[in-house]
Amino acid sequence: MGKEHQENKRVIHNSQQKVSEKSAALMCAQSQVKEVEEENSQLQLHVKKLNEEYRSRLVCYLQDLAEYIDGHNKTPPEGTKLRAFVDSMLQDVKSSYRVREEQLSSAARSYKKRLQKITKTHHALLIAYRVQREQILATPDGGLDPGPPEAHFSLDTSELRDEIEKELQHLRQDKARLEGQLQVARQQVGLEKERVLLLTRATVAEAQVLELQDYIDNHLGRYKQEITHLRRLHGIEDAAGRSQSDQSSFH
Repeated sequence: MGKEHQENKRVIHNSQQKVSEKSAALMCAQSQVKEVEEENSQLQLHVKKLNEEYRSRLVCYLQDLAEYIDGHNKTPPEGTKLRAFVDSMLQDVKSSYRVREEQLSSAARSYKKRLQKITKTHHALLIAYRVQREQILATPDGGLDPGPPEAHFSLDTSELRDEIEKELQHLRQDKARLEGQLQVARQQVGLEKERVLLLTRATVAEAQVLELQDYIDNHLGRYKQEITHLRRLHGIEDAAGRSQSDQSSFH
C-alpha cells in the first residue's frame, strides 16, 4: 500500500511538472510573438523615416538641379552635362529605393516565417496543454491543479490577423466558459449526491429508530405481562398459604 501511494505521488508530481512546463512554454511563445510584433512595428517606423529621408533627398536634388540650371547657360555642352547630372541623380534615387525595398522585403519574409513558426509552436503547446488539462479534469480525485483554461494563454484578438484564428480564439473562450459552467454543475451534482446520501442515511436511521422502538415496546409489553403473571401467582400462593394456616388452627 505504501509503495502504491509513493507511485501515485510520483505520477502526480510528474503530471504537475508537465503542466507547469507547458504553461511556461506558452508564456514564452506569447512573449516571442509580442517581440516579433514589436520588431515589425519598429521596421514599419523605420520605413516611414526612410521614406521621409528619401523625399527630403529628392527635394534637395531638385533644388540643386534648379540652381544648376539657373547658374549656367543652356549651351549644348551644358545640356549634356545637365542630362548626365539628372540621370545620375535618378539612378541614385532608384538604387537607394531598390536596396531598401530588398532589405524590407527580406525583413518582412523573415518576420512572416518567424511569426508562422511561433504561431505553430504556440498552437502545438495549446493542444498539448488542453489534452493534459482534460486528463486532469477527467480524474478530479487525483488532487492535481489543472491550471487555467487554454484561452488564458491564447493570443489577444488584436494580435490575430487571420479570421480563422479569430474564430478559433472565440471558440476557445466559449470552451473556457463552458468548462466553468461544467465545473459549477459538477459541484452542484456533488452537493446533490451528498444531500441524497444524507437523506438516505436519515431515512435508514429513522427506520432503525422505529424498529428499536417497536422492539422496546414489544419487550416492555412482555415484561409487563410476565410481571403481572408473577404477581398473580404470588397472590394465589399467599392466599393458599393463609387458607392452610386457617384450617390448621381450626382443628
